[in-house]
Amino acid sequence: MPTEPTAPSVPADPGYVTSFSAAEVADLTARFEVFEALHHQMQICNPMAESDLDAVADHLAADLSDDGMAIDVACGYGELLFRLAARCPRITGVGVDLSPWMLRGAVAAVPERAPSADLAWYLSDGAQVADHLSAQACDVACCLGASWIWHGLNGTVRAMASLVRPGGRVAIGDMRTRHRVTSDDLPEKFRRVTGLAEQEALFGHHGLRIVDRIDTTDESWDAYIARTRECATSWHSSDYVDVQREWEADHERDLPLLTWSVWIADRVG
Repeated sequence: MPTEPTAPSVPADPGYVTSFSAAEVADLTARFEVFEALHHQMQICNPMAESDLDAVADHLAADLSDDGMAIDVACGYGELLFRLAARCPRITGVGVDLSPWMLRGAVAAVPERAPSADLAWYLSDGAQVADHLSAQACDVACCLGASWIWHGLNGTVRAMASLVRPGGRVAIGDMRTRHRVTSDDLPEKFRRVTGLAEQEALFGHHGLRIVDRIDTTDESWDAYIARTRECATSWHSSDYVDVQREWEADHERDLPLLTWSVWIADRVG
């Protein structure tokens, strides 16, 4: 039986918005509807499997006391912070995203998912919030799949390293090339994506010691794309079905060249 299309519930001007006017929130709502249409039935809005995200949360919780502080830039629906709160119930957490849709979902989930945690949500550019918090020396800083904020992985690694105290831990997820793929093999929009050796060197350059790398499997990628298809067909507008088909075609074209990894690293000194 086909799924009934979901009529969109446009977020109202939410109480957690402090730096945007109502008109700007409306603009962001329109801008991010496409992402909501393709992800609204998900908790994990990237190609990671449940077990992968749990592994990330376990690594981060190992360096996070129960009253520690964590920031997740491009937090989506807050899933990583909620999994951290399940491990360290009284953490202080900051979730940052530019999607009013996703932050509304995160705020609504707090009473059930993290009743004891002190969580704050910012509808904001991730770089602005990171700059504001940098002097506070977080215990954990995360950015999974939003390196565009800092114009690439190098800037993202630098930003996350600046947020954590000495000995603090970062988690950064990004695209990478597969073995023996060079930039010449890539479509133009991915020419800045690098391989394992280049990415590993960036962490050392910014004073981080790599603890682990969690690689997304091809099966997990395929499952993610299938979920976007289900979300698009249950949304209210066929426009997003067409967008999802383009995403899927791009995925099939690029999968032999690119994959996705999350790096876990500690700040040294």
